[in-house]
Amino acid sequence: MHDDRIVGGAPQTSELFQIAAAMSTKVHAHADTVSMPRASADAPAQAVFDSGMPLTDRRPSTASQALIQASMHQSPRTRQLRAMQAVADGAHQRRRQIAPVSHATPSAGGVAQLVKAEIRDEMPQEVKDALEFLNYVEAEFASITENTASAVEAQIAVLEKHAQSEFADVWKALIESIKTKLPAKVEAVDLDSKRIHSIWVEGEYATNEEFRHGIATRKGTKAAGWQNLIWVYKNARENDAGFEVVDRLKFRAVSIDDFGLKEVDFSATMALWEDRPDWVGKFMPILNILLAKKSYVAMSDIMRMIILFYSGGLYQDVKIELASPQAQFFDTPKVNTDKLQLVDDGPNTENWAMVAQAGCSMIDKIMKATLAQFPKPEKLEQMPENYSIDGKIGKSHVDLHENMGPWNQIGKHLGQADRIERVNDSLKLDNPRPLNSWLHAVNDNFAWD
Repeated sequence: MHDDRIVGGAPQTSELFQIAAAMSTKVHAHADTVSMPRASADAPAQAVFDSGMPLTDRRPSTASQALIQASMHQSPRTRQLRAMQAVADGAHQRRRQIAPVSHATPSAGGVAQLVKAEIRDEMPQEVKDALEFLNYVEAEFASITENTASAVEAQIAVLEKHAQSEFADVWKALIESIKTKLPAKVEAVDLDSKRIHSIWVEGEYATNEEFRHGIATRKGTKAAGWQNLIWVYKNARENDAGFEVVDRLKFRAVSIDDFGLKEVDFSATMALWEDRPDWVGKFMPILNILLAKKSYVAMSDIMRMIILFYSGGLYQDVKIELASPQAQFFDTPKVNTDKLQLVDDGPNTENWAMVAQAGCSMIDKIMKATLAQFPKPEKLEQMPENYSIDGKIGKSHVDLHENMGPWNQIGKHLGQADRIERVNDSLKLDNPRPLNSWLHAVNDNFAWD
């Protein structure tokens, strides 16, 4: 099994999770209760998790479950697993009870007034849930980042669906206020590349059941009208028969269960790139070391960013399933030229699916920063071979991915990234496996510092 990535890495947690956790959790009184200044987009009040009292009573409210559900576009099974796991994970953290500081908006007379909608018993449940969530956001956030915008907009849509309701005037001011806090939408442009990219580092992908099932979800869909590429690494070295060079790709045509793909030789295609950035050239020998060490997750992290920067389009892990067969996305894919689009996976943001224009400046920035922090080749050579202890992934390889690779830098640039759901809301993708493959990583006794 050489596709270690289960959800694209340890998830980057957004404000959405923090809001959901706060709304779904009761905490006991604590002597160390703190008052926080007005929360900002960079430091939301509920983002403080430290050495306070333990979370002991985890009771998901209807609203917190609704907001998580509304922000996810996966199968109900996966949604529930991820949502409930996220809430349960809060039990393993400690946080201080926070005395929230209500956001006040100045009235015409200069007196600050809190915008809050009254929740009435006779309202439909989905309306009450939406109001509970939006009242909380209004009180705790001075501005809303891209991380939370999709969920906020989903709850606003619930209320707008009831625009003719007798209660519509109750939430009118609340919606108006929250809309002023949403990030400005930059006018998206057409995505130049209609290519779907996946990666297989080594071994035989054609017989892998997850890969074949993921491909099967594209059959007879608009995705079949795009170029579907599987980028290979070691396979091409062992068997280079049938490859041709067309449109800056060295590839050969293959068919998986009667679905046509292009199998692209990653290394040979990169060699064709005459004006490639310096960071790409420096990562190429590093990839060879990672291959020898069987550090496939770290390899995949690097390769996907290079591929999107080189070619543009939609990247998705081989196991990802298409849940929107006739999505408008495949007719008119959109992108903000200088931003990387990541996928929202409930409370988390992931890179198991990404959209970008070729030459995306955000990818360039992330990969330059990654190269600066990545271990030098001589240190990588000392790393123990992966899976050498009981066939399990080694902790040093997890650390390489989590703390030194592109995923680490994506986390640092999370607030600058787009979300697929905001720019291309018709595209729905499902990750069939909700857990990381390194939950049971073993200590391989290797220190990076």
